[in-house]
Amino acid sequence: FSDTGVKFHMPPSCSVVIQ
Repeated sequence: FSDTGVKFHMPPSCSVVIQ
């Protein structure tokens, strides 16, 4: 998963939705 998931403190599955 991307660094976006780390910034929002969310699991890999959620980071994909954020992108």
